[in-house]
Amino acid sequence: MTIQIDLFRRQLQKKLYTKVDLNSSIALVSLAGNDYTAYLARNGTTEVSSPLINYGF
Repeated sequence: MTIQIDLFRRQLQKKLYTKVDLNSSIALVSLAGNDYTAYLARNGTTEVSSPLINYGF
């Protein structure tokens, strides 16, 4: 997710979006894919602590 946030910050610095664009926008945040790999590379855990997350797959 850090990469996406950094990219968005650079886009804001380049003024790719107007204030009107930003005031009429919403953010969609999705944690998926490579973010888990980065988390595990920094000694994260694969243990599921919430029954809402563990669907038994």
